Amino acid sequence: MLALLAFLYFQRFFQCESSSIITTVENPDAKCRNERQIYLSYEVFRSDACARCYKYMPLVAFRFKLQYTKELGTLYDPRLNDTHYVDPLKISENILNTFSEESFAKKWISCCRAAWDCCDTMIKAHTLFKDTMYCPRTWDGWQCWPDTQAGIMADLPCQEHIYFENGPPSCTKYAHKECLPNGTWYRNENMREWTNYTTCGKREEHRQYLYFHIATHIISIIFIVPALTVFLAYKQLQVPRITMHKNFFLSLLFKSLFSVLFKSIVIADELKRTENYESIMTKNGAGCKILFILTKYFRMTNFMWMFCEGFYLQKLIAATFAEQRNLIMFYIIGWALPVVPVGIYATLRAILEDDK
Repeated sequence: MLALLAFLYFQRFFQCESSSIITTVENPDAKCRNERQIYLSYEVFRSDACARCYKYMPLVAFRFKLQYTKELGTLYDPRLNDTHYVDPLKISENILNTFSEESFAKKWISCCRAAWDCCDTMIKAHTLFKDTMYCPRTWDGWQCWPDTQAGIMADLPCQEHIYFENGPPSCTKYAHKECLPNGTWYRNENMREWTNYTTCGKREEHRQYLYFHIATHIISIIFIVPALTVFLAYKQLQVPRITMHKNFFLSLLFKSLFSVLFKSIVIADELKRTENYESIMTKNGAGCKILFILTKYFRMTNFMWMFCEGFYLQKLIAATFAEQRNLIMFYIIGWALPVVPVGIYATLRAILEDDK
């Protein structure tokens, strides 16, 4: 069904756009520059840019991701030992079937179209800087950059097709590409031309939410500790009803404590992740998994002790003059029972998605 919808979308798309794609290039010898600093003919660029748009998409977009090959404009399927040439006017159904959702296929289409429009622009546009050094117009793999005067930081709105798991932010954000004083585009440590897309994300918003969550958990801890101290300090409060409250407060304390640890150690570190920095979450080590499972466990104990409080109150109402002395059942429900669902969850994650 996904393949059919995507195929129909492609077909309708190219019926409307094919004439402009084919006829816009007046000079058949004209070439377009890509992010690898290679100048390709229009036909080759059109196919290869589309294949590389596919390559740059995240794994979440695919059921199974094909591999980009050294042969320009081709994608390789290791399962079938088959190579697919990306023909923009006749997209292979085998390629469309690799996408996990129709929306991701449309993102790919949008990226391909942006590349072709970029090539049209590169061929048609006249050079503005004749007597000064400048960086050449180029396609960076995601969007098009015009000729830029040396020593200038170019800014362009972030394209919608770069947002995969979430939609674009409500406020327009900008990508940055630096043209060095010597008339070349900035290169990263791997000597590849690099565009700063980190400003396109919602990292700052997530960081603010993170700090807010950590602060609220710390406030909870500050108020819970004195309450527990009072419960433990006075012998008059050593009764079953208060014991229930103490366990509930303990579960709240541990939940807040482990949430602070997980967010400040793992999530905060994830927000620092870059192309050259491997975060704790990316390493996917045993310590990270244990901390994550403990956070889930203590969150579950909160709900179990809420249930125990209500169940205990119901028993008191049902037997007004009877006091519940044996609390073993409540300890089992509050602390032991959460192990079952959390254990099942941890086992399934280890089996099915241990790499995530």
